[in-house]
Amino acid sequence: MNSEKIYAKIMINLHGNVKAIKDFVNLSSKYNDIEVRSGRYIVDPKSLFGILSLDLDMPFGFFYPVEVEEEIKRDFSKWAV
Repeated sequence: MNSEKIYAKIMINLHGNVKAIKDFVNLSSKYNDIEVRSGRYIVDPKSLFGILSLDLDMPFGFFYPVEVEEEIKRDFSKWAV
């Protein structure tokens, strides 16, 4: 992540659902400077392998630049907790 930008966070839960995981990764590809944090792990949400390496039955933090907050909340609200 670029340290000059201000980031916001939402918590996401995909409930281990294969379609939700695929949709989340595909939707993430629209955005730059985003990341997922779960415990001590930081992964690229555009990476299917990265997302699959997480415990997807647990919520994770999704970090994004505040400039795209409206779009992020609109696009990812179905998984927000």
